[in-house]
Amino acid sequence: MLRPLLFLIIASLSVAYDDLLARQVLLPLASAAYADDPIPCLNRQLSGSQLSRRFEIGCDSTGNNTCSAFTFVDESRRIIGLVFRGTNSDEQLAYETQAILTSGQMTFQDGGKVAPYFNNAFFSLWNSAGLGCNVQEISNKHPTFQLYITGHSLGGAMASISAVHIISSGIHSSRSTSANTTHERSLSINTKITITFRMILYTFGEPRTGDDEFARLLDFSISAYRIVHNKDKIPHIPTQTMGYQHHGTEVDPNIKCTQNVEKYQVYYENDMQSGAPYKLCSGDENANCSDKFPLNETIFDPDHLHYFGVNVLKFGKQGCVNSSN
Repeated sequence: MLRPLLFLIIASLSVAYDDLLARQVLLPLASAAYADDPIPCLNRQLSGSQLSRRFEIGCDSTGNNTCSAFTFVDESRRIIGLVFRGTNSDEQLAYETQAILTSGQMTFQDGGKVAPYFNNAFFSLWNSAGLGCNVQEISNKHPTFQLYITGHSLGGAMASISAVHIISSGIHSSRSTSANTTHERSLSINTKITITFRMILYTFGEPRTGDDEFARLLDFSISAYRIVHNKDKIPHIPTQTMGYQHHGTEVDPNIKCTQNVEKYQVYYENDMQSGAPYKLCSGDENANCSDKFPLNETIFDPDHLHYFGVNVLKFGKQGCVNSSN
């Protein structure tokens, strides 16, 4: 069962990639963002946590497409969370893709350049919907809590932008205030765990979000893992020929790796079921991981829609109970 493992998973995170954290906590939360009410998933995956607020706002010129995010606080595990929803409809996907392919990059206010659709979607939520004020408020109340940021697809792009913006704005420190300052907890198994990072970013099926300068900025700012499922098409767009570059590395499921690293693509070249191997791939674009497949060999369904054996778009709407894929 999830419950006996969960506190160990949350408490033990430092900088090394954690498959159980991704599988049992962060992917379910990213899926919960697709639900109108994320509380059932929060209750199931992080019992005792509280929804702070859910935000939704129109984020492009169609008037129909919306972007969404939610925040939560977990007092017992000393966590605050920021979760972004991915593309929510076929209409939005078509509009988003067309906008990315036909418009150039735009300058990101905190450094580098990003896709205009991702930038506008994020700042619609952050400024117009009030997400930024909410994150500032809960961070002020819990300045020593770890901040988990996550999202799937478009949500992954906005999560990455948010991480850079939060650090640049000084809203929440990404590391302890002193190199010698750590948080220690004693678990029921009498194991002492040291936590030194206050911000963790995990994204799932994230598209290329910005240029090489943006990627470097993110890589040097936060402990980040960009998780890719096999031949998922979305991480291959926008293309490098358009001036885009991924941050971090991937994880490949054929190799178990326990390196203590801070930014990786986590590449699963399999069905991502429990116990599946993965590879931690160094370098922002690594030909040994998902980048080894040309765009015309990648697929949208099932690899983009299914992570860790669940349909990301449906799982959260089912209260994070995997009754059907």
